[in-house]
Amino acid sequence: VREFGRPDLIHAHVALLAGFAANFILEKRNIPYVVTEHLIGTDNQNPVDFNCQRQSYAKASKVICVSNFLKNNLVRKQLTEKSKVEIIPNIVNSIFFNPPPFSKVNDVISILFIGSLVEKKNPLLAIKSIQVLLSKKIKCMLVIVGEGNLEEALKQFVAENELKKYVQF
Repeated sequence: VREFGRPDLIHAHVALLAGFAANFILEKRNIPYVVTEHLIGTDNQNPVDFNCQRQSYAKASKVICVSNFLKNNLVRKQLTEKSKVEIIPNIVNSIFFNPPPFSKVNDVISILFIGSLVEKKNPLLAIKSIQVLLSKKIKCMLVIVGEGNLEEALKQFVAENELKKYVQF
């Protein structure tokens, strides 16, 4: 604040924690905020966290979701009003990101899964996709990077289906 001055707007990524902090700043310094929601993690959530999220959305000037699914989920769970939500999808600008042409190393398709190992991210689908590719005699491997409550079950699935050679954690 000393160097750049008072901000006109705060952009909080996710309602819980960042939105809660932005709400605190709104109350203390009267600086408005928007919340961008990437994942609605309210399933099996304790009531305190749920109410903090609801309050963060209620006081936000706008709520931005990255998909219609998230918008509908917020509204269905009565966390915010439909009219308050805007959708700005996650996109990749090809001007700034230009991946190299696809090439297989040693004729093996390598797939990288980076994300939370939770049901909503469906890491099991990635593992089952490897099974499908292998059944079609396509050489492939999957590297999984992440943590979550499904980690042990996924490792067990890999072991039971003899996929350890093809799936790494």
